Amino acid sequence: IVFSLPLFILGIQSISTIASRHILSLKVIEHMVNGISHRHRNLIGSKAKEDARATMMTILGGDPSTHTVFLGANATSLFHTLAERFVESGYLRKGDEVVLASENHMANVIPWQRIAKRVGAKIFWWTRRSLSETQCANLNLEYGTRMSTDLDSLLTVNTRIVCLSHASNVLGSIRDIGALCQIIRRPCPNVQVVVDGVAACAHLYTDVATLGVDWYVVSCHKLFGPHVGAMCGRTEAAIAIHAEDSSIMLGTVNYEGCSGIVGLGSYLSILGDGRNESKTGVSLDRTNPNALKISQPGDDPVQQRHSLYAMPKYQKLSTGRLVKSYRHIAKVERHTSSYILHHLQNCLHVRLIREDDNDADVTSTIPVLSFIHTQISSHDIVQWCLQHGLIIRCGYFLSTALLRAEFDTHNQYMEERGGVVRVSLCHYNNMEDAKAIIHILGTMNGWD
Repeated sequence: IVFSLPLFILGIQSISTIASRHILSLKVIEHMVNGISHRHRNLIGSKAKEDARATMMTILGGDPSTHTVFLGANATSLFHTLAERFVESGYLRKGDEVVLASENHMANVIPWQRIAKRVGAKIFWWTRRSLSETQCANLNLEYGTRMSTDLDSLLTVNTRIVCLSHASNVLGSIRDIGALCQIIRRPCPNVQVVVDGVAACAHLYTDVATLGVDWYVVSCHKLFGPHVGAMCGRTEAAIAIHAEDSSIMLGTVNYEGCSGIVGLGSYLSILGDGRNESKTGVSLDRTNPNALKISQPGDDPVQQRHSLYAMPKYQKLSTGRLVKSYRHIAKVERHTSSYILHHLQNCLHVRLIREDDNDADVTSTIPVLSFIHTQISSHDIVQWCLQHGLIIRCGYFLSTALLRAEFDTHNQYMEERGGVVRVSLCHYNNMEDAKAIIHILGTMNGWD
């Protein structure tokens, strides 16, 4: 599909590599050329994998002396592999209990449901809101399923695994994972805490070493990088389920993807350059921290190649640079998302799908705004925006039926209307984008 309109692309779900595609492309090309011409692809690939794991260790804030980074096809496959290891090692047995957060992406739900059913373990749900008996009946939950808004009340001596999300990909809420780990470990010192960081990692420094989690899983393609999954595990936790060796990384890791991760590290390092702080998301090209021109249809191909190879040399990522990068990212995203939120809150027919600001375990929010319009279907909103050069999405985004019920979006009427509309922002979106969003939405018949 060729669009003649200038596109405002929102969201990190499938297009975040736009931001760093020049660096990633060069690193992948370098790997492929060297590997083919010198016929040492395995040696070069092994080095790329080693460098990729080191880069992800820095990005996730793990401690090399106490943590290990595993790579996989994506976050979903890593969750499945990890869950299987809990069973194969005998860690999870009949009568044990697994606590799941209702806001979890289904990738951090289905593997645990599957292994719990296999071994005879119980599933408990930590919900964001209380549900009525009628709502519970409509969900067809298994007999005896426990749920509560109070996490502490779900924890017992039989709790073996707790699966959380660092940030919700629908609500946008950021959890205080460090505080939650302290709550969890008081009654359950030997529990393993598994955290989905996919929605969070593009917006905040995770600092896994200080959170107290056992496993932290991300997808690099939602972190401006290649389609590779990464999991940072505490070494002691890995030993407990016999996952301390490389056997948890099944199959051959994509070497070109690994080279892309190294390029991602360089991109984040450049973004942390203090010289770019005042420009990030404002006067820089919205998809490139060095203001290199992004190719457009009709551009001179010779100039395109010149721009590509004009990229600066790779910069090794340091924790200091990374922290600065996320500080720049937060500054831009807070500005743009607050502008859009303010306008949505003042629209009579818009109902925002989000939590109350006074929830104790919510530290902040990522720039994800989900809403429904009482007069216009979500399908129609997305199509209208697309026709006007704005790319947003609608649906349920692989959220649980429980979460949908908690926020009253779990019904046939909502499904027919396309679920909820989600506006996701990144650091390469600027105020020009934010104002365009509000303008385009406001031009719809019936919006106000």
